Amino acid sequence: MNGTFIAQRAVVAVGASLALVGVTTPAHGAPPERHASLLYFQDAHDVSPVLQDDGWRGGVARVATVLDAQRAQHEGSAAVFGGDLAGGTLFGGVYHGFPLVEAFNRMGVQVANFGQHDFDFGVANTEELVKASDFPWVSTNIVHTDGKPFLPQARTRTQRVGEVSVGYIGLTEDMGNTTTAGTLTDVDPVPAAKDAVRRLQEQDVDVIVAVTQISRDASQRLLDEVPEISAAFREENGYDSASEVTVRHDGRLVLAPEGNMGSVIRLDMTVGDDGVRLDHDVVEVDETVSPDPAMQEFEDFYVADLERKLGEQIATTTAPLDRDNTRYLAADAFRAWGAADLGWMNSGGARADIPGPEVRLRDAYSVLPFGNQVSVIEVTGAQLKEGVEQSEGGDQARPSGFTFHYTPSAPAGARISELRLESGEPVDPNATYSLAITNFNVQRIPAFATAAVRTPAGIVDAEALVALIKARTTLSPVTEPRVVRSTAATALNG
Repeated sequence: MNGTFIAQRAVVAVGASLALVGVTTPAHGAPPERHASLLYFQDAHDVSPVLQDDGWRGGVARVATVLDAQRAQHEGSAAVFGGDLAGGTLFGGVYHGFPLVEAFNRMGVQVANFGQHDFDFGVANTEELVKASDFPWVSTNIVHTDGKPFLPQARTRTQRVGEVSVGYIGLTEDMGNTTTAGTLTDVDPVPAAKDAVRRLQEQDVDVIVAVTQISRDASQRLLDEVPEISAAFREENGYDSASEVTVRHDGRLVLAPEGNMGSVIRLDMTVGDDGVRLDHDVVEVDETVSPDPAMQEFEDFYVADLERKLGEQIATTTAPLDRDNTRYLAADAFRAWGAADLGWMNSGGARADIPGPEVRLRDAYSVLPFGNQVSVIEVTGAQLKEGVEQSEGGDQARPSGFTFHYTPSAPAGARISELRLESGEPVDPNATYSLAITNFNVQRIPAFATAAVRTPAGIVDAEALVALIKARTTLSPVTEPRVVRSTAATALNG
């Protein structure tokens, strides 16, 4: 790391005396300093360790060991979870978050925030996760479209941690990336946080901490506009990214642990008559951490259970299929299921490669873990082109039955060219084509919002993929280009 992003420990002062740096001795007659620590981790997509660029990371058995060790070394500590435990991966797609809640109950998590993937299986599922939790959740800016809060009693939380009264704000963004949240949406975190701060100040808390699933830039804006917040825990930079801690010019902290529970960040808080001083440390959750025996048994149970459910071999590969190939395979699967002229898959919806040579049920569900529904709509050629344009200028569209060129540097609305059927014929802007596509994409692409529905949603995306894989028996990478990036003349075919 460089610039303002530091890996070493930092001691800073926040509040009444920002000039203070380091640990100071209370003045004669001053009240004794009070101490507490928060142990923050997030992005729990599996109970078992996940292989990342820097090795096997996370796993509830290792996290349990780290939390226990930190609690033993730092009296007055609370474990805080930042969000995303229900969806986005094979494990989430099968179990919908409940094993992680059970694990966190056993591990003594004391407060949790929501990520958008915690709504991937509907609001009712999320509400059941909350009921199953022995710990409270906090949600400050998730509301219904009528403005009513998702959890009215949970807009803020307060806890006595060690000797310090801590107030929590919970912030989430990108609720539009899940199609099953019903009437729920996320509102601007800054006004929501300001209102929450007012509520917490009425309760006379010592420290206010934001527990979030928002980006680095959004976290910086939050602290810029809400000076009462001492620190912001935020989402990871990416699944394989290292932990990142930013010490701001005013001494406050923005802290992001590694994804997939790959690290725990400890935030130490010292409250004195001169304000609040913050210190932090990053604890890696890697192969050097010995797993907790009881939680290892918990992991092993689910590994075996998942193998029983999804270990069946359904095909073979001639070569590994990378992420773009699994996207095309999904588009082919939707098209085959719907007997449609065309198929469509969005790039971000395919979440895994298929390494082969054996292809098992778990491979299909790893590629498509969200449980989206597939339907067939009718679009004109003009609507199809407009929809491709609206899919990040073509970058998010992966087609079946048609091909196109796109030029990222071209003006919006003029990035798509050479839109052709797989026969080579140009797509007729006035003709009507049947298009097999997920409900997620129908809802997010304006050009398709008014399209007629030929075949209502009738199958889960992963089930359509399984059906195609079984029918083909042998899978091979795509060899003919379907999408060509015009500026680089590079085909995106694998």
